[in-house]
Amino acid sequence: MAHSVDALSSEKQGKKYVGTRHIAVASGGRTDESEMHYAEGKLDLAISALSSAIFLKVRHLTDRRQRRSVDSKFLDECVCYQPMNAELYRRRAEIYIKLCDLQSAVINYRRAVSLDPQHMQSKRRLAGLYYARGNACLEEGNWEKAGTAYKEAIKNDPKSHDYRMGRIRVWFHQHMYQSALTEVEHILKKNPSHIPGRLMRAKIFLSTRKFMLALSDIETSLKAEPDNIQAKRLENSLRDMSRVLYNEAAAFFLSKESHKAITRLNMSIELEPTIKAYRLRATVHRHLNKFTDAISDLKVAVNLFEEREDEPMPEELKEIERQLAVTLNDVGVNLLVARKYGDAILCFEKAVARDSQCTEYWVNLSRALLESGDNAKALATFELTLKVFCSVNEKGSASYKYTKSQIAVLRNERGLALANYMDYKNAEIEHTIAINMCDAAIYRYNRAESRLKLLNMTGAFTDISRALELDPSFKPANERYHWLKGKINPRYNS
Repeated sequence: MAHSVDALSSEKQGKKYVGTRHIAVASGGRTDESEMHYAEGKLDLAISALSSAIFLKVRHLTDRRQRRSVDSKFLDECVCYQPMNAELYRRRAEIYIKLCDLQSAVINYRRAVSLDPQHMQSKRRLAGLYYARGNACLEEGNWEKAGTAYKEAIKNDPKSHDYRMGRIRVWFHQHMYQSALTEVEHILKKNPSHIPGRLMRAKIFLSTRKFMLALSDIETSLKAEPDNIQAKRLENSLRDMSRVLYNEAAAFFLSKESHKAITRLNMSIELEPTIKAYRLRATVHRHLNKFTDAISDLKVAVNLFEEREDEPMPEELKEIERQLAVTLNDVGVNLLVARKYGDAILCFEKAVARDSQCTEYWVNLSRALLESGDNAKALATFELTLKVFCSVNEKGSASYKYTKSQIAVLRNERGLALANYMDYKNAEIEHTIAINMCDAAIYRYNRAESRLKLLNMTGAFTDISRALELDPSFKPANERYHWLKGKINPRYNS
């Protein structure tokens, strides 16, 4: 080497610093100029003048930062003498770093690496500088420059996960999820316990609506680091997303897009199983005639309610029970149509047990018993149903009239059966109840027949007369009327 650093320093002192007195005077003038600009609020000019003063004031420097500036200027001249000396570039780069001039530091380290590619410390320092530049660009939202900086950092230090994570963040912000996922998978393959990478993958899964995969990564991270703030925030984000999915499902259900509603509810429940989500999914299942799934969801909702540690809400539990009753009733109706009477009766009984004030369930249970051939139980249930109608004040409904008509039919049939056994007194009672439920010509006629057997001619004649009023074309009643007329008044036949 032609000149050593010490020789260059001596030469510099001999040639450049001869006019120390003149330099001090010039520096003082620049300092005064800086103070004047500062007083006038011209900060840019003040900084420029002050910088000139710092570089001019060589022998009178006491501030350590100012000496670094002089060292940097001195190294500039050394480099001019030894342009292929990588060490000088490294030294000058470090001074620029201390001066916070990262751009100049990058230029010098890049030159040092090009001169000495095997110097790993230089490459790592250069990678760190690019990483810092990438972070600054990322904060400013300049994704392109940030990506370029991180790429250079990885190029100089490919083993660093931090630099790769920087590029992943850029891709994430650019919605390049597949590229980001591939890179993070590369990190996790080499280091499965890398929590930042796992959480970044969770964010990618969350953005691509792969919620269960995101949840798995978050749970794994929290298991390794229970106090990890980012993991807790992502967990809260999943809960928020669960509520968003629930609202989307409700909207789809109202617009009669039940299958889309089920899809959203499945994801919502996977993220955060809540009572309301299970209840809504049960309702959608019921509208899709998936009654088994609906009942299963409602049972889970009941279990979740019972496991709650906060203040119990009886009304909410009652509402779940009512919803379960509705579903059981729907199942029973389908079984009744399929003539599976035993199963239908069981469903209706369970529905009644959960909501004993719903007349529809009582009517369906009575109907199922009637169609199964168990007339005695059917009659008893119809009469209980009638009492429920009275208690809830629904006497004007079509179901109420149906119930009364069925009681009348069954009572009339019982009266006929008793008459066959010559129990005319009880037969008359049964027919009377039938008439009270539904005053029909046939019931009047049948009671008249029982009264004739009891020799109650007047009562029988009254019933026959009423039967003809109700149905003048009822031939048996017409014949009996003329017969009774003759018995009561013999002159009538003559």
